[in-house]
Amino acid sequence: MIKKYKKFFKLGGEWFHKNGFLTVLVFAALPLPDDIIGLIAGSLKYNKTKYFMACLIGKIILTTVIVISASYSFEMILNYVG
Repeated sequence: MIKKYKKFFKLGGEWFHKNGFLTVLVFAALPLPDDIIGLIAGSLKYNKTKYFMACLIGKIILTTVIVISASYSFEMILNYVG
């Protein structure tokens, strides 16, 4: 059964090595389960430095968006209440 899908695993691995940085960055920047991408990257022996940098940049983007959103919402609440 696995031999039947071996070519798809090979194509998926090649695609991930080509587009892995962007994929990890998107999953880290969005509230998606990026642990799944980590498991895939580990099983495909993806470069650890590239994975770490993509996660770091993605989490910085996510945190920045959350902080800016919270800041604006806090100002709107203060304007509404007081």
